[in-house]
Amino acid sequence: MATVSADPRFGLARKLVSSSEEGGGPAAAIEIFEPLLRASVEAHGEESLDAALCRYEYGNALFRLVVRRRGRNNGKQAEGGEDDKKPAAKKESQREITAAAALKRSAAGDDSNASSNKRVKTEGDDSVDNKEGLKEGDAIHSKDDVQPTSSANAKIGAENDMDDANIDLALEMLNESWEIFVRNNQSNQQKNNQQWTLGQIPRVLETIGELYLHRGEYANAVDSNFKALEYRHKAWDRLKQTHAQNDSGEETERLTLEDLHCQRKLVETYALVTETLLACHKGDDVVCYLGDANEEGGASAVTAKGSKGPEQTQGRKLVNANNRLYCAQSHYEQARIGFEEVLGRYAKMAAAKMELGDEKEDIKNLVLMLVDIGNMIQDQKL
Repeated sequence: MATVSADPRFGLARKLVSSSEEGGGPAAAIEIFEPLLRASVEAHGEESLDAALCRYEYGNALFRLVVRRRGRNNGKQAEGGEDDKKPAAKKESQREITAAAALKRSAAGDDSNASSNKRVKTEGDDSVDNKEGLKEGDAIHSKDDVQPTSSANAKIGAENDMDDANIDLALEMLNESWEIFVRNNQSNQQKNNQQWTLGQIPRVLETIGELYLHRGEYANAVDSNFKALEYRHKAWDRLKQTHAQNDSGEETERLTLEDLHCQRKLVETYALVTETLLACHKGDDVVCYLGDANEEGGASAVTAKGSKGPEQTQGRKLVNANNRLYCAQSHYEQARIGFEEVLGRYAKMAAAKMELGDEKEDIKNLVLMLVDIGNMIQDQKL
């Protein structure tokens, strides 16, 4: 596990990501995660688990800052009261609520040689592409420091430019985190670290998928969630190997919080795959232009701006247009089947008065997620 997770500043910053702006919000979290990333690289190296975890948290905080600000701006641009806000704004608001709940319940301890010091563009910074050479004291974001302009729309436009730069940096940090976790997982011989890393990799990939969904790059979101699903299966299969067997050689059910958490996360990822498939355009093949992961080296051809390498000019067809809805339904059915098993496990643990942590809230959120996705499937059948 990464030692940085024991740092009190790390825990504070994670709480700030989901807090209100009055409480600091993602902007305050970024101010903590950036120096923590620098310190982790200096103390443990670019390829360390500490550096990978800080990159993830830094990138995630940047992404949440942009989502929150864009949701606020969309609300400002909409006419009328709360009921008149644009659907896109409401969708992003709900996504932020979901992400905040996930962050609250996901502790860092579980699923939770180029310079890494990057700079986020802020208002008044003329060097749009200058993201390197961050020095102590440099501004790394903008909370509410956009200078007054002649109109509210001009101010929003300036913030959007700044948000685009922050989104690019967030994606860069998340991709670097993913690659480092993959390489560490392949080289790490300690079982405890392997299981922890297997929980971190899909968490990073799912956030990458959510970022692509936010940008309207639906096929890229599907690709990220497909990869996350593979790692969720690996984590669950590895955990089940520790289960005892009965006299017939059959696996016995192990009622632990770790098992409940791991299986629920697998079900959630099936639901995420379904959601992103349903978001893709009807009648179009789901084609991803990002480089596939190089599992041997842990490196990926994915870049912050999703550029295409020579081998990706034709794209990778993930799902045929005619099979998109069927593929979504099949993943949804797997989620439903898995959810029934999760409910059964939870019920037995609750009856035995075992420790359940925040799983009750998590399972409730999963129910709502599955209901929403089920409705989306029915809508697309019409």
